[in-house]
Amino acid sequence: MVSAAALFLTFSKSAYLATAGGIVTFFLLLATTWRRRASIVLVSVALSAFVVPWPALVLQASPTLENAYSAVMIRMVGASRYYSWNPAMLSGRGSLVERLLATEAAVHMAADHPILGIGLDQFKTDYVGGYKTSQAHLALDSAHTFWPEVAAELGIPALLVVVLIFASAMLALWRVYRAPPDRLTRLLALTLLASLVAWLLVATAFAGDMYRPWRNMSSDFVMMAMLVAAAFALSRGAAGRRLPAEPEPAVSASY
Repeated sequence: MVSAAALFLTFSKSAYLATAGGIVTFFLLLATTWRRRASIVLVSVALSAFVVPWPALVLQASPTLENAYSAVMIRMVGASRYYSWNPAMLSGRGSLVERLLATEAAVHMAADHPILGIGLDQFKTDYVGGYKTSQAHLALDSAHTFWPEVAAELGIPALLVVVLIFASAMLALWRVYRAPPDRLTRLLALTLLASLVAWLLVATAFAGDMYRPWRNMSSDFVMMAMLVAAAFALSRGAAGRRLPAEPEPAVSASY
């Protein structure tokens, strides 16, 4: 309960997304029936209404209910956070529209420099230097999404290598989950798989803090490297502990 309250009070979209993605993935894979999985999805959607104001769109048919819901949410999270989900509002423009414009610019950078990219930590320089459109008002220092950022700064070949690494790690964990040597290893594979899903969701939606001066170790990416390494280590360890297949009994000929 303390952790849930602390998470809510961060008012961080990336923290909400990572936690929700990891927990939902874990329990969906842990569940054994489709009925339980459907229940998990329904409960998750209902709880998300306290973070993402999607019910406001549904309640537009009833202004009274929409205003009541908005009033409750604003009291809980504050007007700035509530309207940060609305691109038509000032806070929503900075939170959503500016990110999308930076992502679009990163795609153009990757298209113009497909082999080696523009270079590490050069996004802001090139963004301000020619890729920033008149619709954008902020000089962002990154594309705010992992994949276009890698493609823009390091090139498309580097992006393909990164995709291959993550796909291999996910596949390794999936194989352990499907054929574990014991129940504890299966739970560990589930945990690592859910953690990777959480990291990738946030990286795709918001990217990571690689160049922020207060992140002197780029902790987001250090954690990513640890998760990927743990995925490969668990896969190799589980393969070594699986029981060998029993030899087929010899068929004796009857005369």
